[in-house]
Amino acid sequence: MSEKDIVERSEMWVIRKGGFFYRPNAQGYTAFLFDAGVWPEEEAKKHNNDDPLGPVEAGPYSDWKDKIIEGSPDDFIAQQDATILSLRGEVERHKQLTADYLGLLQESDARCLELKARAERADAARGQLVEHAQKVLLALNANYAKPSDGDDKWKEGFDEGIKTAATITHALISQALLASLTKEG
Repeated sequence: MSEKDIVERSEMWVIRKGGFFYRPNAQGYTAFLFDAGVWPEEEAKKHNNDDPLGPVEAGPYSDWKDKIIEGSPDDFIAQQDATILSLRGEVERHKQLTADYLGLLQESDARCLELKARAERADAARGQLVEHAQKVLLALNANYAKPSDGDDKWKEGFDEGIKTAATITHALISQALLASLTKEG
């Protein structure tokens, strides 16, 4: 029985005669509310009478639901209905939690992709800097090659060139790393 059926049934009326409920379509009697037929209020009220063989009374299903005898089939059905409604609520709560977790996972995936892109940009910048440093060192070696005459003045120029190259390379590394850590870098 669906939640809608349970709610709709509780808004309907039952008809009772001589302590028994009318079955659906008024075809027989039953002692159990779960077996009882249900009718809209106006239709059920049409059956009210003071028959001397047993008065017929109509009333809301919910009024009788409160008078269920403990341990009867009606009691069992009422408990099952309550359990079903409770479990449906739990299912809905778990659906929402699952949707929330899925959203968090998607956000996490997007963040991971962003961080991966930044790392790739940083790696590319590092590669360019290594290549630049190698070119600087080759240029320095070519420009400040040791003369064959034994003069050591070349060493001062070479040391100064290395310091300049190191300063430039350090500045380039700093810029490249900073750029790789920004989103747009």
